[in-house]
Formats: sequence, C-alpha cells, structure tokens
Amino acid sequence: MNNILGLAGVFVMAAMLVGCNATSTLAPPTLPPSAPAVSKPVVSPPSPPAAEAVDISKVDVPPRARFQARPVYPLALRTAGVSGFAVVDFVAATDGSVVKSFVVKASDLSFGAAALAAVQKWRFAPAMLNGVPVPCHMQVPIQFVINDDATQPAGQDADLSPVEAVLRVADNPAGVSGTFRMVVRRVGHRDGFLYLDSEPDYRDPRCLVIAVPEPLEASLVSNLGASVAEQLVGKTLRITGTARRVKIWLLENGVRSDSFYYQTHVRIRGVSEIAVVPASD
Repeated sequence: MNNILGLAGVFVMAAMLVGCNATSTLAPPTLPPSAPAVSKPVVSPPSPPAAEAVDISKVDVPPRARFQARPVYPLALRTAGVSGFAVVDFVAATDGSVVKSFVVKASDLSFGAAALAAVQKWRFAPAMLNGVPVPCHMQVPIQFVINDDATQPAGQDADLSPVEAVLRVADNPAGVSGTFRMVVRRVGHRDGFLYLDSEPDYRDPRCLVIAVPEPLEASLVSNLGASVAEQLVGKTLRITGTARRVKIWLLENGVRSDSFYYQTHVRIRGVSEIAVVPASD
C-alpha cells in the first residue's frame, strides 16, 4: 500500500509585545518534502474464456472443408515401399483455421509428422450449433498407400475398412471397387433407401454408408438373419461394390443452402453383395 503523508496543519503565531517598540515575528517553519507520486499499475481486465470445442457428433452442421493440403509421402518410406497411417486430432476453429492439432497415433513417426503438417494447413467453414458458429473437435485418419489405383478389382486387396474406403475415394473421384468390411453402428431410412452406417453419426467424415434400395430391404434383412433392419446394428458385414463420394446439401429452414459436405456411399444392387462376417473371421 502507498504511504500517504498527512499534514495536520502548520500554525504560524505572531507575538506582540505590549509597551515595546519592537515586534518579533516567528520565522515560518520549513515544510517537509512531499512524498513522490507513486503510479498505480495498470491491470488489464481478464480475457474471456475461450469457447470450448464441441465434438463433431454433437453439432448441427459439421465443418466443411474449404482447403485440404495433401500430405507429402516421406521419401524414405516411399522408396522402401512402406505403407502406413496416422491419426491427427485437432479443433476446427470458428475462423476456419486448425488449432490444437497433434498426432494421436501413427505407424511411423515420419507418417505422423507428414500428416500433422498437412492438417495444420487445412481450412474449414465452421461447424454450427443452434445457428451459431462453434469450434469443433475432430479426429482424422490419414492413410499412406503406395498403390493408389483409381479402381481396385474385387478380391485384389484385403477388405477395406471404412476409414480406408473414405480416404481412397477422396483421392479417386471415379470410385474405388472392392470388398469393404464394417460394423453397422446405425440404420436409417430416407428417400427410398435403407442406410447402414459405420458410425453412430452419419455426418462423421469417417463414416461409410451402405445404401440399399427399399425394394431389396426385406429380402436383404432376412438373408442377413434379422427380422427388421434395426437388428443389423452391431453386426459385422462384408460388402462387395464400388464406393463413391456423394454430395450432401445442407438445409436452412427446410430450404437447400449453398453449403454441402461429402459422404462415402456403396450402393447395393443385389442382396448377394452383402454378407454377415462370422465371429471367427
């Protein structure tokens, strides 16, 4: 605390000698020096807390990619013919930038570094929740594959996981043919199709969607050992077909907006294209 010097006051008295010709006046006292002024430190008001990131499964509209730099394949690993993967965790901020990014896991440190460097350059239209832009927490798997042919004949490679299918299709707009293996996490109906999703939230960028025309639904469900489609949740399926990107337009007040995102679909043309994978397989 600053010490404040208080002066009660200085009284000057003059004495008059009655009957004397001389007068005497007291000299004014010397005032003590004033205390130096002490400047008070300027304290900035506390910054408002940063908005907490919302998981992608809980937003109304997921972030939409505006720019996605492709990872640079590490030269030494490419030369050695090594394939691999990396998973990057990050937040898509409301200004479209990528923040708080880090590598969750990677089959090789070089794949992790290459994936992280690419993701940090990505830019998004922000996620929306209750009509307000919000930061969105995401995880993205990135696959490094030496042989990235546009079309993979069925049986040529091992079954593709949903993540592998999504990544290959993103690099090959013509589509990727082969066999796909997934656990059904959600079922739904829309626009004359039964949809089997590999993720609980169909908007998740990792989701592989199996689109079954409704005329095939009853025979397919019966063929897979179920009585209703909902009983397929939790089952592991092997699907033969071609995975392609499908543009999904977002709605605002029931009207199509200018925003969209991509899903990866495999459209079924016959019940023989889907089979339940035995537990031992």
